[in-house]
Amino acid sequence: MVSYDANDLPTIAPREFKPVAKWIRECEWDADDDVSPPTPSNPNGDASCHVVQSDATNLFDLEVMFPDGVSFSASDLKSMSQVREIVRMVLTYSPGSFDRGLFIDAATLRKRIHRGWNVKGDGPLLMESAIHWDAADVVTLLAHSGVDARGGPDGKTYLRMAMEDNRPSCVRALIAAGARLDAGSSRDRDAAVAAAGESLELLQIVVAQGLGVNTTDKGGATMLMVASGSEQIDIVRWLLDHDARIDTTDNEGQTALMMAASAGTRDIVALLLSRNAARDLRAWQGQTAAMIAEARANEAEHDLDAIRQQRRLQSYGLGPDDQAYLEGLIANWRAIAALLAQR
Repeated sequence: MVSYDANDLPTIAPREFKPVAKWIRECEWDADDDVSPPTPSNPNGDASCHVVQSDATNLFDLEVMFPDGVSFSASDLKSMSQVREIVRMVLTYSPGSFDRGLFIDAATLRKRIHRGWNVKGDGPLLMESAIHWDAADVVTLLAHSGVDARGGPDGKTYLRMAMEDNRPSCVRALIAAGARLDAGSSRDRDAAVAAAGESLELLQIVVAQGLGVNTTDKGGATMLMVASGSEQIDIVRWLLDHDARIDTTDNEGQTALMMAASAGTRDIVALLLSRNAARDLRAWQGQTAAMIAEARANEAEHDLDAIRQQRRLQSYGLGPDDQAYLEGLIANWRAIAALLAQR
């Protein structure tokens, strides 16, 4: 049952009209933080739908609410036909599990396609959701059913979306369907470098696509820098074993060793030093890796003093229980600084 109530939503200022598909992507989905992934939001077909039309603009605002607390809203819709189309998509295809089987079960999707469902119309939205739910089989089916694996919404490709979400299986499915990374694209290079902070599996797929281990992002950071700052020692080791340049600097003069020192990853600092990383290089602000570690220790010491003196606890987001944790951080950064000072 879908009920309409024209008195529950405030009027929202109008904005530029956009296609239904874009409205769906831009609307926010809210779910109980304890539900991961969300349970089926509308198991019995019950939903509450509120629509209001602005007297000033004649545009419509829509809100749909489901029994498990998930809600959907859209504003400044052009017509009731657009409202009905969005409601149809919300109740049938939208992310958030209203019909989540469509996103995790390729067999269900295949049946709908065989019954005449227009995959080219709604398929791009389903491709986004399949990537979100890491449903590589659905990605493959959509690509084989007419959705262009090389496409994507608003200037972002499905392949970059899958990389940013750390979905190696979906990345493989998209590549098998014809998607490719372009070493000449700054966005693809940024996504490739960021993959070094996600997983070794994802990074290996990226490198196999032709983006070398010394690829840099728009800030000049390399894959080795990202992995060193993300506590990914297995990725750091793999990159070094595959000829990643160890002392390259980014646009601020920082090296992988500095990134590891700042992150407080002593094992990565030790690994980089064992591969002859230069410890005396200075970033543009004049700091060496050892100085960076000391500065981080001093910052933590300042926070610890505030706890001990019961000052500014709320502004720091800290409490008495954080004292032991901060003491551990300080000791770790001091140890890194000492390691970097050794000759």
